[in-house]
Amino acid sequence: MSNYQVWLVAGVECILVLLICAYMTYYFAAKDRTPFYVIVLTTVSFFLSFMIIFLIPIDIYTVSIL
Repeated sequence: MSNYQVWLVAGVECILVLLICAYMTYYFAAKDRTPFYVIVLTTVSFFLSFMIIFLIPIDIYTVSIL
């Protein structure tokens, strides 16, 4: 896998994880009682937590090639 393909996979993963996190937050939040900033911060925290899980295998793969 070339350097371009690794960045492409990472970019697609980032977009998909962000969409999934936004959907989960929208689905489970009590929209009438939850302030907007809490929903945004929850989405960001989900995103950062899941990105660690999804980017570690790509990092290990790219380091093992070199």
